[in-house]
This record gives sequence, C-alpha cells and structure tokens, in this order.
Amino acid sequence: MRAGKIAGVTLSLNIWFVALMLLYGAVGMLGQVLIVFACVAAHEGMHALAARFLGYKVQEVELLPFGGVARIEGLDAAAPGSEMFMAGAGPAASLLLAGMLRLSRDVFPGWAGPLELAYQTNVMLALFNLLPALPLDGGRIFRAWLSQYSTYQKATNVTIYLGLFLSSALFAGVIADFVYRRNLNITLFVLAVYLPLAARKEIVAANFRSMRILSRKKIDLKNKGIMPTGHYTALETQRAQDVLTLFGAEKYYVVLVVDDGLRLKGSLTETEIWEGMPYHGVQAKMKDFLRDR
Repeated sequence: MRAGKIAGVTLSLNIWFVALMLLYGAVGMLGQVLIVFACVAAHEGMHALAARFLGYKVQEVELLPFGGVARIEGLDAAAPGSEMFMAGAGPAASLLLAGMLRLSRDVFPGWAGPLELAYQTNVMLALFNLLPALPLDGGRIFRAWLSQYSTYQKATNVTIYLGLFLSSALFAGVIADFVYRRNLNITLFVLAVYLPLAARKEIVAANFRSMRILSRKKIDLKNKGIMPTGHYTALETQRAQDVLTLFGAEKYYVVLVVDDGLRLKGSLTETEIWEGMPYHGVQAKMKDFLRDR
C-alpha cells in the first residue's frame, strides 16, 4: 500500500504494519500509533541515508511491523561490509533516538508520557531488528558476515533456519505467557507469525542473486567500458564450487588455471565459469571448463 513519496523515495505500508496500526487504533491508541509510525519512519530513513551515502539509489521504503525494508537498487550486489553498514544504520539510529528521548523526559516533564512511549518504541525497534532473522536488520548483518566465509546461498539458508528457530521460540513464549499469566502479547505473536512468511521471499531472492550480479556486471562494463577486476590462480583440479565462493559482487573476476607444476594452462573469466555451470555442475574441475574453449 503506497503512502506517498519523500525526497523522491516511494513510501509504502506493509499489510502487517497496517493491521497492527489498525489494531492499536481500534482500542483508542491513535496518538500512540502516530508516535510508533514516526519512530519506524526515522529508523527506515536512516537506512536510506546510509545507502545514499554509499552511492546506492533508494527506490522505495516499505514499513513493516518491526522496522521496514528499503528497496535499494544494486543492494543484492553490495559487498558484505556495505550491507552490514546499511543494515546497522537503522538500529543505530533507533538507539541514538532512544538515548536522546531518555534525557528529554527530565527536560520536558509535561511530555513525559509521549516521550516515554517514543523511547520504548525505539528501544524495541532496535532490539527486535537486531535479532539474527531475515528480513530483519540483524538477519542481514549476520548473513553478510557469514557470507564472507561461505556462499551467499548457504549464508541465507543458515540465517533463515536460525530465524525459524527464533520464531518458534517466540511463539512458544507467547503461548506460555497466555497459559500461565492469561496475557496475550500481540506484538510478539505478530512477529512470530511474520518471520516465517517473510523468509520465503528471501529464499527466492537468494536463488537468483548470482545471475543478477553477473548481469549487472556485464551492463556496467558495457556502459563504463572499464571496471575493477579481481584475479585468482587455481589448480586445474580445483572444483568450481570452491572458486565460485571467492567471487565478490563489486569486481569482475578472472581465474588463471595452472597444472601441478604451476604452469599456466589457460584463463577463465567469471562469465565463462557461470555459463559452463549448467553443463558441468559445481563439482566439475577447472580443466573441464577449459575444454569448452
């Protein structure tokens, strides 16, 4: 649901966010709803600013029940460090605002109620978003960190499984709280249901990431005529899977293939390896790709 545009960036509201806001509004908490909306918008606004600082174009910001998603052009091709910086900007902003609001309560005692709510909302946003579950910020930070030591797909799968475990734990906590204390925590219930549903989109997106990155590299190279290049040297018996894990998103790669005597047998571009994958598979050796030339 589109809510408008701010500085050229489309602002949309996720159906879960709208449902949660309507629920609070129905019980006479409209003022509180507006405060929560402002806190979430500030959280996501910092993601957008961080992306622009790194030179990325922000297309849309979607507000979710516990934060949001900034649709950033080229984000799936971002280096792990860049993704961690952008993902961490939101929780950092929420914690900074929480600290400022905490101090403001003593300065403006007449506004103690709204300031306290804004303080608690920002703390909640920061803590929930730092959970290592996709698509929350903590999940993106954890996946980006893990992808430095594994493939992006494996890092995504591990993060999703961790998120499902956390979702199950939250759901169990909600049930236990209701059974023993007759207290229904709507916020935790919505989060427990939302995480598994949102994780499906992350799985689909991760499956096509490599092809999107390679396509974007080709377009950039054709448009600019030049781009940074990374080089690796691999034995001709090295598996393609091991080589592919070394390819980053911000460089175009060339692999020099040598034999056991370290004599050059040939070279393979990133494109040649990816295009040979459907025929040879991830377990194929580098010498198998050289035969295609």
